[in-house]
Amino acid sequence: MNEGLSRRELIKRGGMLAGAAALGTSFVAESAFGARKLVDGDQLSDFSHLKGKTVGHVVIDINATFPTRASAEAKRLAKKYGFQVQVVDGAGDYNKINQTLTTFATKKVAAIFNTGCEPSLCKSGLDAAAKAKIPVGAMVAGYQPGVMYDVEVNDWISYARLGTYMTSRVTDPPGWGAAIINWPNVPALRIRSAQIKAMLDYNKIPVLADEVVKVPGFVADAKQKAAALLTKYPKGDKLKCIVAGWDDVGIAAAQACDEAKRDDVFVISADGNLAAFDMMRKGSSFAATCSGDVEGITDVMYGQMSRILGGKKKPLATTLYVDAPMITENNLPPKGHYPRGDGLQLYYY
Repeated sequence: MNEGLSRRELIKRGGMLAGAAALGTSFVAESAFGARKLVDGDQLSDFSHLKGKTVGHVVIDINATFPTRASAEAKRLAKKYGFQVQVVDGAGDYNKINQTLTTFATKKVAAIFNTGCEPSLCKSGLDAAAKAKIPVGAMVAGYQPGVMYDVEVNDWISYARLGTYMTSRVTDPPGWGAAIINWPNVPALRIRSAQIKAMLDYNKIPVLADEVVKVPGFVADAKQKAAALLTKYPKGDKLKCIVAGWDDVGIAAAQACDEAKRDDVFVISADGNLAAFDMMRKGSSFAATCSGDVEGITDVMYGQMSRILGGKKKPLATTLYVDAPMITENNLPPKGHYPRGDGLQLYYY
């Protein structure tokens, strides 16, 4: 959380802390073309155009830590900046998600927000929003027709980091392999699988299994699938790493490894989860995660919508990325806290 640093020191570090938006501080945004300073009242730090309005916010599945954190941050922003937010859990059911979007459109909310719900599977709901002329902003959903912008963790980078960790850690002779446990119905999760598969392929490491978890119910299902993999590949066999789509799944897989006393298998995943950090502290099979600044991503998503409601025709960019630092046992944040990374990264605007 960088709580020991002053504002001046934070800014001097060279990255915009997206979470600082709520503090009304200045920002430094790192882009491919160099740093760009964003001052008070500019695109990210001004929530004033949301004041007095009601907005709708649908999340993919509240049982996952990422949507839970996004929901909590949305409610915090609403309380602080004087607007109303209606958060609805989609429970992984795209019929329910489309119905929710349609209901928001019927109620004529000022804006709609989407955490993790893939736009291509939300066509009827997004069509209803478009017909009602209600702008839609998204986070970790992918920029597609129907949304004005999407705020992301750059999962190509995250899983390149994790893949580098994996291939650097395993020093066994050729022939070892990795298993993937994921869910394909979120664009970010598909990117994670695609990137890790590309790295495995480049390094001539076989994918021993590519498991799809049930949603809802992914925690129990992931643990069961991991246990089955450990049975199929006993100690000393090919399986060395389980790559999870997100930390709730990774924790479940690591629990299966720990309970089976499989210290020859480690787990990597992404999103950032306090329980995952605690497992690392205890020397669990859970080895590495790329920890998303969920609060910062949520702040950017709401800040962009305030910009649009304030009369700007376009968001700052159609896709905005917020850094997700890789965390291992060697750089854990203080207990109970999340790391922030380097903040907003603009690759094109």
